[in-house]
Amino acid sequence: MGEDEANAVIAGVRQSIAARTSDALRRVVIELAPAHIAIALAIREPPFDDLPATVAAVRTSYRLLCAADGMLYQLAICRAARQLKLAVHMCRRGKETARAAQRLGVTPADVEEFVSRTGRPAGPPWTQEHRRAYAAGIAVLAAHARGRLRIQTS
Repeated sequence: MGEDEANAVIAGVRQSIAARTSDALRRVVIELAPAHIAIALAIREPPFDDLPATVAAVRTSYRLLCAADGMLYQLAICRAARQLKLAVHMCRRGKETARAAQRLGVTPADVEEFVSRTGRPAGPPWTQEHRRAYAAGIAVLAAHARGRLRIQTS
């Protein structure tokens, strides 16, 4: 496939991802209401700020080539959240527990213990990635609850 054709395919994929992501996130927000109000989104910080406009530019970096497909979705989720007026909080991988602890005024061990004790869904798996996502959500909620959110520590 030539470069122009590849760029056209990627442009179509970007448009499709953006439309589907926006629709899906809007449905989640609507389905949560009125019992719950979505105010923010916690998402992992992407490895790059943005993606190049062309396939040729992506091919110049192996790291970028490996990250590009996931970033298409990640960037679309962030744009869709901002369109819905949700605050978007980026968090570096592995820093979720520390961020939650800092915002709650507790130790990272307190957050980890709380997440491990209360967050486990029925049945496996409850992986480290699930616990990190839960801690990231707690950090974001704590940022918006300002002093009203507490976790019970040992």
